[in-house]
Amino acid sequence: EKVQEYGEKLDKLPPLDLARSENEELDRVPIDGFHRLAAYEEDEDRTHVPCRFVKVDTKDEILARAIEKNTGRALPLSQEEKKVSAMRLRKAGWDYADIGKKVGRSERTIYRWLQEYEEDRDRWLNREIIRLHEEEELNFRQIGEKLDLHRSSISRRYKKAVASST
Repeated sequence: EKVQEYGEKLDKLPPLDLARSENEELDRVPIDGFHRLAAYEEDEDRTHVPCRFVKVDTKDEILARAIEKNTGRALPLSQEEKKVSAMRLRKAGWDYADIGKKVGRSERTIYRWLQEYEEDRDRWLNREIIRLHEEEELNFRQIGEKLDLHRSSISRRYKKAVASST
């Protein structure tokens, strides 16, 4: 829908934002404008796409700029996309207040979202540890390698999960 709408007014749309970085993995990564890019790709007569380069140094900076560009737009980020973005920014070391400003939510909401994420993650991890140990018959070291956790964490989680499920 949005791509078709944009296709009808390509000459009036702003340029796409692309990352400009010394890091080759980040250089020319789209920051914003995916629907516009799709509209340009559908227009067979177009050979050029107007772009603007934005200096960035990290993936987190690209993410932050993308969130900023898509907050309050005609096609804004969904609630789930905002939650995922908040989690990624938190993992990158951002504080709750700054994340809230980026995604357009209160600090308290961000804290609640991240608490819910951690609780869901813990429940999933505990179920997965039990499944891997009991169904696939992996030992704690093997499970740790598979889940990228230390063996002692696996052992502790397994004992706690088994005790709470009985």
